Order: sequence, then structure tokens, then C-alpha cells
Amino acid sequence: MPVNETEAEAANGCPGTCQQDSKYCSGHYESGLCPGAKNIRCCISGSSSKCPGTCQDISNYCSGSYTAGLCPGGNNIQCCTKSPSPSGSCSCHFHQSGGITCSASGGGSYTDNSAYSGASGSTPADQCKVSYGPLPRGSWSIGDPYVDPQRGNPTFRLTPHGDTCGRSAFLIHAQGRSEGCICATQTMRNFIASNHCHTLTVS
Repeated sequence: MPVNETEAEAANGCPGTCQQDSKYCSGHYESGLCPGAKNIRCCISGSSSKCPGTCQDISNYCSGSYTAGLCPGGNNIQCCTKSPSPSGSCSCHFHQSGGITCSASGGGSYTDNSAYSGASGSTPADQCKVSYGPLPRGSWSIGDPYVDPQRGNPTFRLTPHGDTCGRSAFLIHAQGRSEGCICATQTMRNFIASNHCHTLTVS
């Protein structure tokens, strides 16, 4: 008699949710606790009564600092406590032809001239071409950093403020294939996360 999902999770010792590890997990993934393929892993919530932040693998980006002994799991699972948001704001400007600069009002900026958006061979004139052109021009909000096993750590979701030619689901992520998402270096993405940059202008 087949067991339901909850019973399967309990039988395999997953204290969280069994799901594909390509999906967002608010805590961390552990292998060997779920039935099914290798990419079906246990997502354990980042909450803990002892940890004032998020319990996660120390290989993941933390905008503050890690503290050991506050989270369940192995030595690699520690409590990430975010640093206070700096006063002022941080905004970024991306050029469809390539390159992104982020500047914090409290001082400090960083430019990644290698950043790009869109498939190889695309131009700014292709901004309305789905899965091909660069990120459409306009104003965007940058979401909080999160870990994406396939797209890098940290990764950011982008929310548009205006017409995007019907295109959606854009991100800022590690360099690789792009169908419109901004691909940026690790240093650039770390700067965005640590300076809490939330505003993006595309021209």
C-alpha cells in the first residue's frame, strides 16, 4: 500500500519537506532523507529557537556572520545573523549592452563590466524577444538574496515597475546562460547583498 508524502518523509527521517533541490529552501538541504531521485532532498526550515537568524550551510552566503552551536544538524549548519541594514540606500544601474554599477549612498561603489543579459548575439533592440533579448529597460526592484543551487549564491529576484513586453521571472545570478537575466560575478553579487541594494535601473 503506497504511503502519502508526509508518511514517506517521516519514514525517511526528513524533518522538513522533500522537494527538488532546484526549488528555494528557506533553510538548508540535506541528502539521504527522502525517497526518489537524487535531486529530491530534504529542505529543513531555517528557523530555530536558539538561532536569532537563519540556520543554513556555511557554504551559503551570509550578509552578517555565522555562529556555531545554535542550529540542529552537522557542524556545517550554523546560524546566520544578518548585519543591520546600512543607513541610506543602494542602487544599481545596468546597461543592456553590458556592465552594471551599484552605489551605496553611505559611500562605496562597485562596477562589474563583465555583467551581461540576454543570449549570445542579442542586442538592446531585442529586449522584447522572449528567452533571447536582454532585460527590458526601466525600473526594477531587487529582492533579498537567496541560495539557488543552479544559479549561484547569492541570487536575487527582480520585480518590474512598468512594461516588460510580457516577459517575467528575471533574476540576477551567477555568470552562465542568460535568457534575459543579469549574469554578474560573485564579487558584484556579494556587493549587492552586503549593501542591501534594492533599486535597479536598466538603460
